[in-house]
Amino acid sequence: MRLQFLPLFLLLSIVSAAQTYTESILYSFPLTANDYQVHPGNLVVDPAGNLYGAALNGGVCGTMSCGTIFKLSTKGVLSTLYNFTGGADGAYPCCLVIDKSANLYGTTSSGALGYGTVFKFATATKKFSTLHQFGRLSTDGLTPGWLTLGSDGNLYGATSTGGAYGNGVTFEVTPNGKESIVYNFTYTLASPLLGNVLRNNIGDLYTTSPGDDGAFLQITPKGVESVLASNIGVGEGCSELQGYVARNSNGNFYGSYYCGFEGAGLWEVNGSDDAVSYYTADYGDCALVELSGPLLFSGGSLYGTMNTDYGQSSTCEGAVYKFSPSTGLQTILYNFGATPTDGAYPFEGVTLDTAGNLYGTTDGGGVFGYGTIFKLTKNN
Repeated sequence: MRLQFLPLFLLLSIVSAAQTYTESILYSFPLTANDYQVHPGNLVVDPAGNLYGAALNGGVCGTMSCGTIFKLSTKGVLSTLYNFTGGADGAYPCCLVIDKSANLYGTTSSGALGYGTVFKFATATKKFSTLHQFGRLSTDGLTPGWLTLGSDGNLYGATSTGGAYGNGVTFEVTPNGKESIVYNFTYTLASPLLGNVLRNNIGDLYTTSPGDDGAFLQITPKGVESVLASNIGVGEGCSELQGYVARNSNGNFYGSYYCGFEGAGLWEVNGSDDAVSYYTADYGDCALVELSGPLLFSGGSLYGTMNTDYGQSSTCEGAVYKFSPSTGLQTILYNFGATPTDGAYPFEGVTLDTAGNLYGTTDGGGVFGYGTIFKLTKNN
């Protein structure tokens, strides 16, 4: 595999095989009441330390399982805050974000019109609101992905289809539910990859597209698109560009790519000159490594989750990693599968509390084998 190099270290490497965090399993998910696996999704944390998530399955709507919003209190008690019905409120929720008032926002992949919703859940009042139903107009976006909460208080995201050309859009939704299409993807730049959409303080949006053999894009508030980088990962022999992007305090952008049996890694777009660099991930002898889920920057370091193909050994059941852009070094913070009841396969990234503890979910493992909520506490 060909690598491109900056003046500093670019090859990701495991700094130490020793675990640098201690894991606690806070909750093990059983099957739902109608025997569906929960698929708990990502977590967000409120100022008091309570955790919230949106489970893809859970609750009962007829013979189906349409999803729930749940809370895990600081005392370890899990409660269901809302059951989706599959009607106007949608079904199969995803991708929670939280504001300073502990209001939760997310999307569903189904709704009354069949193309998904943007919703709000006020934790203080337990009030659920559907802010937008996709598909009301023939030019509306269809099937939304992750949301970003902008500094202006509005929500931003992308859809995989719909819009003026049928190839998806980036959109804005205000807190009172007014939707605006910011950009329509054309035939040249195919549907956006449904990770998150970044927004800066002047309203520019950043996202990814499989067009141009993997493109990183900037879209202005007036809907003017620029390709900041193209052919991302192609030189590395990669088959897939992931949709999650993050930006550090130096103004550089990061995302992940997948190369099948050739491995996986991070790409970096320099915020000054748009130069692209690659960092190859290392997960020992595990095959089909993929950097999965959203990326989190904190204290100058990037945190995320990695996974492998199912059915490998207990040493290849997923991990939480940290990457330092200043040194180019990757560290495995925790490797799942340490015990028979440990979590396995963390697909949704991690969140951080004010004390520096990391939290996330796994899609497998735990007491029942159907996923967990975990906490990682840094060793002194």
